[in-house]
Amino acid sequence: MKSRLVLFAAVSAFIAICCNIAHSPPSFVDAITGAAPKSWKKAGAVQSAPALYALYKNEGVSFSPGSAWQLAIVKDDEFLASSANILSDDLKLNGVTLEIEAYSEILLVSRAVAGKYELILIDAERTVMPELPGAERSTLRNGSREECP
Repeated sequence: MKSRLVLFAAVSAFIAICCNIAHSPPSFVDAITGAAPKSWKKAGAVQSAPALYALYKNEGVSFSPGSAWQLAIVKDDEFLASSANILSDDLKLNGVTLEIEAYSEILLVSRAVAGKYELILIDAERTVMPELPGAERSTLRNGSREECP
């Protein structure tokens, strides 16, 4: 009976430790992956407007009148959402419809690397985007459009 009680206590302690580690990973792992809530932006954090945006256009996307495309942005970024809405309104005047979809930064980069996007608008200073084969990148700075080398 005593050995069962000791075994029960040991198993319970092991489960509690595993649950604690899974719920709150070490800061080193959290810093590398960015997948845990500890690394996400605080809700009350002050955010400044980006000075530089990058617009990625996948192969096959053309802004011909009557076309409709999906624009992917990082969620919870009010300046990026506002810029995406302005871009959508400007293109709507030319007959192009944009559907704006917001993703977490990790998911957005993953979709981009996998080629599962049509258009992506990111803050070029904060979001690190790897080289995307076949993508056309344009830089938007202070409301003007410049081609990136």
